[in-house]
Amino acid sequence: MHGKCGATYESGSLRRYHLGRTETIRSCTLEAQKFARAMSEQHNETSNESKYDLFLNAIQAQRQYTNDVNYNIKKLFRRFCILI
Repeated sequence: MHGKCGATYESGSLRRYHLGRTETIRSCTLEAQKFARAMSEQHNETSNESKYDLFLNAIQAQRQYTNDVNYNIKKLFRRFCILI
């Protein structure tokens, strides 16, 4: 709408630990931007098949990003526990 992404956040759950906790994950990926731009075209330049592919790419990128964030948080937590 305004030509750029707003600040958006998604909570990343770490409920594997006692009492659980959440971390903030940025949910605006480059793939999500491409999908949003394709969906907001005024003259429908992008085919429905391409929009669907962009949608799947955005989902995959977000899943990968979430997994990477959760892995790094767990790794930092382990290092913290070793130092204690």
